[in-house]
Amino acid sequence: LNEFNDVEVREIDSLSATESVLIKQGIMMNYKGIVLELLGNKARVKIEQMGVSLIAIFDKTNLMKA
Repeated sequence: LNEFNDVEVREIDSLSATESVLIKQGIMMNYKGIVLELLGNKARVKIEQMGVSLIAIFDKTNLMKA
């Protein structure tokens, strides 16, 4: 695709701040959160469950739009 000047390649599932996401794997699997900040290939996500709030950093590949 680099041969064409009129072609732009974008990720279909790109994330943006304030977007709701679902964690796909790991100890937090199936938890929902909100993206607070994008940090290159990672995202800072706020998860609120059982009256507490947790902020963690996840690889973007481990997140999908909720």
